[in-house]
Amino acid sequence: MGLPGFAYGGQVGVAVFFALLITALLLEERRASGTVAIIAFYRRRARRLLPALLAMLAVVFVASLVLGYVDRVATPTLAALLYVANWGY
Repeated sequence: MGLPGFAYGGQVGVAVFFALLITALLLEERRASGTVAIIAFYRRRARRLLPALLAMLAVVFVASLVLGYVDRVATPTLAALLYVANWGY
């Protein structure tokens, strides 16, 4: 809507959603077990998210090879693979 003080594209809403989601998951783990195993938490996240990330990046990279856009997607693909893509925004 272009209102002053609001981020374009809903980035704030997405960030708040994921912050609340992760907080809820950690609080649930603490309630269920009395502690939070951070390493186990990140292992579970990696097992769930990395296969989809790698598949998506492979498809995008192959499509960029076929369409001739490798120079445009090489850096963003590497940034996404290293989980630093948001730093570019």
